[in-house]
Amino acid sequence: MDPEAEYPSPAETPPASAQEGHPENTGGARDTVTSLDLRESALPPWNWSDIVLIAVTAAFSSFLAMSAFYFIRARGSGRDLKALASNVWVLVPAQIVGYAITFLLMYLLVTRLYHLPFWRGIKWIWPPAIYTLLFPFIGAALALGLGLLQRLLPMPQHVPFDRLFTTVAAIHLMAVFGILVAPFMEELFFRGFLFPVLERWGKPVAILGTAAAFAVVHGGQYGWAWSAVLLMFLVGLTLTIARAWTGSVAPGFLIHMGYNLTLFAVMYLATDQFRHLDLL
Repeated sequence: MDPEAEYPSPAETPPASAQEGHPENTGGARDTVTSLDLRESALPPWNWSDIVLIAVTAAFSSFLAMSAFYFIRARGSGRDLKALASNVWVLVPAQIVGYAITFLLMYLLVTRLYHLPFWRGIKWIWPPAIYTLLFPFIGAALALGLGLLQRLLPMPQHVPFDRLFTTVAAIHLMAVFGILVAPFMEELFFRGFLFPVLERWGKPVAILGTAAAFAVVHGGQYGWAWSAVLLMFLVGLTLTIARAWTGSVAPGFLIHMGYNLTLFAVMYLATDQFRHLDLL
């Protein structure tokens, strides 16, 4: 069976106003849920060409933004590009610009090409309030558990990611970006767009494939050390299982936030409120 056959083409997809749950049909009422099972039968209609387009746009827009920031900062400070390559005041703003362009593309694909309401289309459905509070604690437990596991693995002493944590101000910027911005965009791409495309070949393929892609994307930050990539795979696996279990992207976002928040909290305590960065 052709895995593409069960998904409507853009021309076959009804307009957003004709779909159940669209504000025009519900008076703008917000979706309410009473259980953790948020799954719906229909999978999103996007395909591999859309995934490739999003990935290329994210990489290219971030590259162009970084190049522009490098040029501006190099001219203003007289520093060479190599020194600026690890400057968070260049990398983070450029990444945010790239994310903004990528989000715009995602929004247009869902709402204009496939005529779906964006949040419902990508399956971003908030769980009941009790679970909304629970998921960040699951992320915290994941961070602490993997912290214990890495004591048993041959972790690298120094990785490229360490170069970003050189000053207190840089850590504060990275914390805001890592807790609020990065989890949002990563969950949109991996669990919102990639997972349902892989799910056409079954949930096990979707879970393992999405987790592997998540680990590969983060591998460069850790110098491709197999132990660090393994830990990233386990993080991606947890986030993707949450997506498959609940049918929604939102729980993974909350877990992801809790995970990153815990990492920065541990760093804060381990360095005596960032006073001793040499301990990192």
